[in-house]
Amino acid sequence: MILPDEVLLWLLQTVLTGQDGYMQSVNVAVLEQSSAGRISSLITPSHIDQLFRNLGARQAALDVSISLKPDHHISDEYWNRDTRNLLSVLELLRVLSEKFNDDTRQHALKITLRLAIDEAVMNDCLICVEVQNFITTNLANPITIPDQTLRNLSLHLFKTINEVELQNQLLSNILPTSPRVALFRCRLAWAWFYCDPSFLDRPKSQLFDLPSLTKYLKHDLRFNTNMRSNGSNDQFNFWELHALTSILDIAIDSGTTIPSFVNKNGEVDRGAEHQFNAAVDELADCIKAIFSAIRDSGASHLRRSETRERLQALYYRLTYGVRTRQRPPKQWFVKTEGEKGEADKHQKKIHEYGVVQDAGNGALGALQH
Repeated sequence: MILPDEVLLWLLQTVLTGQDGYMQSVNVAVLEQSSAGRISSLITPSHIDQLFRNLGARQAALDVSISLKPDHHISDEYWNRDTRNLLSVLELLRVLSEKFNDDTRQHALKITLRLAIDEAVMNDCLICVEVQNFITTNLANPITIPDQTLRNLSLHLFKTINEVELQNQLLSNILPTSPRVALFRCRLAWAWFYCDPSFLDRPKSQLFDLPSLTKYLKHDLRFNTNMRSNGSNDQFNFWELHALTSILDIAIDSGTTIPSFVNKNGEVDRGAEHQFNAAVDELADCIKAIFSAIRDSGASHLRRSETRERLQALYYRLTYGVRTRQRPPKQWFVKTEGEKGEADKHQKKIHEYGVVQDAGNGALGALQH
């Protein structure tokens, strides 16, 4: 029996109004068994908007063409609301996403990506898992989300999410479960970090440029904790620095950091590896200088302490995770390998001086006797 279109649309809306969990599951199952052709022609982006609007979503959140603005004042009612209907809607979108037409699928994905930014919603573990699964499943599928569509989606996110804290929240909920999703996440992180959309098109090998990153950090005012405070860190935006450090950490942690040093002959190019590790050390030292400049005052400035710890974690990741070999201990008297010969000469002179001195002491002792 083929149900009329009106009945299917009615079932779509009753998914979030029914109080009986069993009936909700039955309605979802009926919609899931409908053909892809019917779902594709029947359900439009406006139906997706209506689902979330009935759940209490604001129009500003549903209008995916405008930039998101953070709301720092969340009522207790919003924190403590019942999320069962939202969970049912997310389950419905997940099972029907492959049957949606392109416009409806992309609209549902954009709204779900915005939902991932809502910290109050993502605190619910069931909602969090459902949102993350929906995002990664769609992003990893090259059939439903082709490469050009994925690139357009990343550009859309770059343009509509401008607050660093919101960018960090979204990246944290895009799990790199496949190479495709990891590269999408990495490109987006670098684009937001540098405020440069050209990173959205760069190949994997050109994303992590150590010398350029170190030079950028040294001149980036967002990392200069003493610039706006006249000797005091009280006025510096440590919330932004904490989020920025997390974005940088995500970009580095996306599997694009360590290049291959094997040449055409299958041999390891130790010179290239040494050069890479030296660049990692320079970047790590730059990060260390940044968090060392933050005066940690304990619980009175908790965000400052958290930012310092976040930078320290990034420093240790670079030193022990990105570097291909353990960092050698500092040699205070030998700066480079080329100076070892000169050091040996000085050591030989010191030894000869000791022999002559011992001989002189012996002769002096003989005269005294």
